Amino acid sequence: MQIKSNPAVFLRCLDAYASHFKTNNVMITAGMDFAWQFAHVNYEFFDNATAIFMNDTYGRKFNFFYSTVDNYMQSI
Repeated sequence: MQIKSNPAVFLRCLDAYASHFKTNNVMITAGMDFAWQFAHVNYEFFDNATAIFMNDTYGRKFNFFYSTVDNYMQSI
């Protein structure tokens, strides 16, 4: 998905996904073990997406950050 060209589409998908969670904390998992063979691609995507949403009016509703499963579970 080209987030830079149309961030509103991604945020609508994120809104729909988040509506299924009971808390304000939403976990978005990333791939499987083999996906991390090219981890730099995934991290670059997440870093770019985070920069777009945190530095734009679209980001007013969300706070994006890296976390561990354990930290996520403790937050809910």
